[in-house]
Amino acid sequence: MIYNKRQAEGVKSLSDKSKVLHHHFGGSRSGKTVLDVRAVILRAMGWPGTRHLIARASKSSCVTSVWMQTLLDILSRDFPGCWVEDQTKRIINFANGSSIWAGGFDNRRHTDEILSKEWATILVVEATELGYLDFKKLLTRLNWNPAESKIPLKFITECNPTVTSHWTNQYFIKGIDIEGGEELTEKERDQIAWLHFSPEDNAENLSPVYLEKLRTSRGMMRKRFYEGIYADSFEGQVYDTFSRGVNVVNNPVVYNPAAEVWRFWDFGIDPSDTAICWVQIVPVPKSKEFDRGFKIEVFDEYINKNKDVHHYSNIVNSKNYNNSDIRDAGDPAGATRNESLESWISKLRGENIQVEVPRRNPSIADYISNANELIPYVRICEAQCPRFTEMFENWSYPKDRDGQVVQNSKPQHDTHSHPGTAWYYGIWVKWPGKKSEVILPKG
Repeated sequence: MIYNKRQAEGVKSLSDKSKVLHHHFGGSRSGKTVLDVRAVILRAMGWPGTRHLIARASKSSCVTSVWMQTLLDILSRDFPGCWVEDQTKRIINFANGSSIWAGGFDNRRHTDEILSKEWATILVVEATELGYLDFKKLLTRLNWNPAESKIPLKFITECNPTVTSHWTNQYFIKGIDIEGGEELTEKERDQIAWLHFSPEDNAENLSPVYLEKLRTSRGMMRKRFYEGIYADSFEGQVYDTFSRGVNVVNNPVVYNPAAEVWRFWDFGIDPSDTAICWVQIVPVPKSKEFDRGFKIEVFDEYINKNKDVHHYSNIVNSKNYNNSDIRDAGDPAGATRNESLESWISKLRGENIQVEVPRRNPSIADYISNANELIPYVRICEAQCPRFTEMFENWSYPKDRDGQVVQNSKPQHDTHSHPGTAWYYGIWVKWPGKKSEVILPKG
């Protein structure tokens, strides 16, 4: 294979043993994935008996995109005869004892499969789909026994950039740990290398029609898929009225027991996340900024997997808040539960959670449109509620291979979806839209 100039820079960077984390970002079809997948193959073939991971947020997405379209193509064309594929488990086994695995975080089995093993190389494609906490967990699995092989460890991430506040930009480019808002240490920063890619770097491998389409694109599509830069917002953002300059505050929001307080819920189906956020409605003088005379302050969050109603009731009742005055809103069941909605409401009531539930008359578009009308009044502190801040800024609609938002699609089911739906369910109950009906628990 002949590398283009930017890919050759990437090869040199990946060969630097002092660099452990590599972040490759830029425009659509700019040569990032071919470079990175080929690097994983060469490391597996060059270091016998080692194990390597290629992952996306969803294992199925990893298989249908990276695995089928890039990995198998490179292996078949450039390295025939020295590998076999386990098509059931999606593992490439090499003659030298090394292996490459496909992975994802979309369910418990896939997550356990990743986190129960150690990896000499980890490549995360479309890293903007992965939550920061999942990244930190995955980073702990980058390890290999030097007695078995002295391979230098490599954690590679790649993406089409999203908003400037996304953890990939904060961590790799700005050197900030968003969980605590602290700067990375000098040693941590010295282990990071990042490289920007442009479709122009890969022009010889692109259709002139496609490249011209990118060149003449406008707005956020141009910034993300042609220029390949981090920006303040992006096309396909679900909560498209959210603005870091308006909604995010520096100081933590202080719980106000005199305010009207709500908990917004979405129960995930095992093993998906269940997301809760605590919200207080604070009256303020009417102004240009708060023309409705209130602001919506998010002051706490809790997100976890594989827990039951009793676990979450213990969590909410252990908080040092006046729980008897807090109202609950959300979806405690979901359409695919085996039990009726009334049964779930009864379970929650038994745990002192008096949830109010929107009926399923509104469409998802109605929910989101209604929630977006209230976003300008939201105030949230990122250090206090990092997962909900990340959700507001990064939850998006799926896009096709050309970067276009898929028409009439639902928002992506990813790390942001349960916080995102908790929010629009809660907003609908508190400020119901035109089609709203609310189930109120009896008693």
